[in-house]
Amino acid sequence: MNRISVYLVSTLLLFVSLTGSAQSEKGIVILEDVCGSNNMIIETADGWYVAINWHGGVMLSKGDVVYGELKNYGIKKIHISAKDRATVWIHGYASNLERAKKEHCKYQM
Repeated sequence: MNRISVYLVSTLLLFVSLTGSAQSEKGIVILEDVCGSNNMIIETADGWYVAINWHGGVMLSKGDVVYGELKNYGIKKIHISAKDRATVWIHGYASNLERAKKEHCKYQM
C-alpha cells in the first residue's frame, strides 16, 4: 500500500508540473513599431503571430526570446530570456503575419 501511495503522489506531481508549464509559451519578437510606437509582433514556437503592445518593464526588441501566456488576451507579464519581465497588452493572435499586423492597424487612422 505504501508503494502505491508514493507512486500515485509522484504521478500527480508530475501531471501538475506538466500542465502548469503548458501555459508558458515560447516566442520571438519579429517586428517592432507596427502601426505605431510600442506595438510589436511575436511569433510563437508553434507558428502563431501575436499582436502586443508594450506597457512596462523591460522594453522588448526585435530578436528577444520571450516566455509567457502568449495566446490569451489582455494584460500579461512575460519573461524575456528568463531574466527580465515586461508587461504587455495582447490584442490578438493569428495564424498568419498579415492578420496579426491588421490587429494593430485597424485602430489607426
